[in-house]
Amino acid sequence: MSESRVPPAVVVGAVVLACGALLLGAHLGLAARIERNVRLAQVRVLVELVGVTGLSDAGMERFVADNLREEKDGAGRVRRWIYLRESAVGAVLYPMEGKGLWGPIHGVLAVSPELDTILGLRVTRHEETPGLGAEIEAAWFLRRFDGLRFVEEGDSCDPLELRVVKAGTARGPLEIDGVSGATETVRGFDAMLTKTLHQVLRDRGGRP
Repeated sequence: MSESRVPPAVVVGAVVLACGALLLGAHLGLAARIERNVRLAQVRVLVELVGVTGLSDAGMERFVADNLREEKDGAGRVRRWIYLRESAVGAVLYPMEGKGLWGPIHGVLAVSPELDTILGLRVTRHEETPGLGAEIEAAWFLRRFDGLRFVEEGDSCDPLELRVVKAGTARGPLEIDGVSGATETVRGFDAMLTKTLHQVLRDRGGRP
């Protein structure tokens, strides 16, 4: 009696389906992990910018949920976070997004409750060249912005011209030296910061 044989095409199809299912499962699991890591990285930045330290990952997530009020725009994207400290506004944080030499740049800007002074800023994601454009995330560069006032004294909404310029060319307190050898990255960073500060100024008329 002859043995019945499974056609090769059926075997190949079964193998392809099995491999596809495994790859899909791995992709979904990896995507969830990546999303979780991105979220945790953002939480760490928010907590750091409001001056809180020593919390576990779960503790940071609870802190952000309990103390930072998230506001979204009409499209459902986060437009800012209001940090509430003992029932008073301690800081306002804005997401930043721009374009560098090789890809998008993302960050967070923290400003004073009066929406007139930079408390700190961080770069959270970028695709810039290590040792050159990637230095926009370095503490030595970002500290240059701490405490800078970007509006006139009083209730004015008139912006001061805060600019990030070519390394070594800054003149005065409102020009910040950029990163040497990373002209396009610095331009992108400057445009991103300027766009975000304009959003802050639009909010200044209706303070949180």
